[in-house]
Amino acid sequence: MKINPRHIDVNVHPSKEEVHLQNEEEIMNLIKNEIHDNMLLSNHERSFNTISTTQQILPFASPQKSKSTPDTQKVYDYQKVRSTRSDQQGDLEKYIQITSSEKRPRPETFIPENQTPIKKKKIQEQPHEVIMEDDEEEEELISVHTLIEECRANSCKELTTLMKKQTYVGYVHPQLSCIQFKTNLYAVNPIRISKPLFYQAIIKKFGKMGRIEFHSPVPIKPLIQAAVKLPEHTVDEYCQFLLSRTDMLNEYFSLHFIMKESEIQLQCLPQILNNHVPSLHRLPPFLVEMVEEVNWQDEKECFESIANVLSTFYALPDEHELHKEKDVPESSVVMTDDAPKNVEKSFYSGLYTEESLKWITQHVLFESARWLLDVPQELLNDQSTFLQIADLNDL
Repeated sequence: MKINPRHIDVNVHPSKEEVHLQNEEEIMNLIKNEIHDNMLLSNHERSFNTISTTQQILPFASPQKSKSTPDTQKVYDYQKVRSTRSDQQGDLEKYIQITSSEKRPRPETFIPENQTPIKKKKIQEQPHEVIMEDDEEEEELISVHTLIEECRANSCKELTTLMKKQTYVGYVHPQLSCIQFKTNLYAVNPIRISKPLFYQAIIKKFGKMGRIEFHSPVPIKPLIQAAVKLPEHTVDEYCQFLLSRTDMLNEYFSLHFIMKESEIQLQCLPQILNNHVPSLHRLPPFLVEMVEEVNWQDEKECFESIANVLSTFYALPDEHELHKEKDVPESSVVMTDDAPKNVEKSFYSGLYTEESLKWITQHVLFESARWLLDVPQELLNDQSTFLQIADLNDL
């Protein structure tokens, strides 16, 4: 495989046993879809051998008996997982069209209030600094790299491995999906893992996200007024504050505010994960939190708090936030860059139905979690997020 060395991050492992590629998610999706299409043409059914494990992934999982399995040992039916082709191909897959993202110019260095800017640096051998510079002077800010390293340092290796190697089994309801890892079946709360997934995707795609553009820019003043009861002059100050930060927000987070027809309007939102639009009924509180919850004084804390506010906005909707199909209007947004075309209207309207959430949970959330999510350590003992419900060897 030939690749531009500037698109490889070799400083993720002390002994260079692991490297990271730029646009990993897009590369893996292309490979996955190619394998998927070829396998669908081969057989109507597929059968996989599973390997017994003695490792207890979760503290509340039942202990497993240690067995030695020689190569000549017979594989019984209960040790196999069978799936039919009809189970693997969803109705909406024919709409998916993956295209390469359009490269956008990199931003200038962020200058927080009362702080000096971080100077650009070329590639260096320092273990805690990965700053790349190509023909367009690409760079990764030290603060962003620090946030990425914090996610990895505070992650649970066992759960991260589980999510990277899991096989999606099925959707039960908004707060419950089932996945398989080796011979174990797990119940997972997609909503609980969606926020850390979006947070880490924002940090890892810093300055490289696509855009979700509104057909017509949205005035933000009435949205802020709908979220909080404030004097009109205070609402105007909120609007002016967001407009004053639009250059940095647009370059780093693809969040763009404009002045149009004497009104401050929202022109676009970031496309954090492909084929996903946030629940737009959360837009009013999101705008307020961008003013009140973000630390604009310190660079690292600024990026971290913006990512937190965005991840809350983009997290999967709960059951009470779903809409009936008949209540979903035509799309008011248009996807750019990596977006597929002609997808079901509920995806791009920002109003979720049960069917659209089911599709996104499988094809967006769990697929993206394979490559982007370092599962936080705090979820290890949270049985409302991960719970082993069966061991196939015991069935």
